[in-house]
Amino acid sequence: MSVAVVDVERCVGCGLCVDLCPYEGAVAVKEWKSNVNETICRGCGVCVGICPSLALNVKYLTNRQILARVRVLLKTTRDYEVFEPKILIFICDWLSRKGANLSDVSKVQRSSNVRATKFPCVGAIDPTLIFDAFINGADGVLVAGCGVKDCDYIDGNVKTESRIKHAKMCLKDVGVEPERLAFKLIPLSTARVEFIESLREIIETVKNLGPNPIKR
Repeated sequence: MSVAVVDVERCVGCGLCVDLCPYEGAVAVKEWKSNVNETICRGCGVCVGICPSLALNVKYLTNRQILARVRVLLKTTRDYEVFEPKILIFICDWLSRKGANLSDVSKVQRSSNVRATKFPCVGAIDPTLIFDAFINGADGVLVAGCGVKDCDYIDGNVKTESRIKHAKMCLKDVGVEPERLAFKLIPLSTARVEFIESLREIIETVKNLGPNPIKR
């Protein structure tokens, strides 16, 4: 079963995981350490995405594993004579299974450098994953989650928005245009059309901006 797990050596007992968890009683702070109730936890990863000490991970899908996957995906992209943006998609698994078909990516012009990786919920995305993607070659990042009322984990999708805004501010501070990071909550009823349109938008935006100025 996929549930959140705590690295007690890292945990500082701040309680953010308790405040933002969509499931009451799934996580609690005891003796200054977070504790996960595995019978209630659904493994959405919202606590992982907001943990400031990186003490939380989703079982079987740790941030270390995601970082390794992202770096491998970006290594499979190519540099062309005419700039073709390297776009990384972080997508909610529920959205991808309910309409946003990743196989449709190839139908979008200039999409041969687009790569994607799934999360149980976009709420599980730690901003450090986004920053690492830019450092390791991405020219743009699209974070795509379910529509406001469609989240399979109550409201994990909505809780991601403030984190993305903060990530955009951090990117700007280091000289990366915040427009290179796009965040879309896509209703399941129109998922296929809106996902492809969102991808077209980020590709066109990054195409106009040019290569990422900080990638290795």
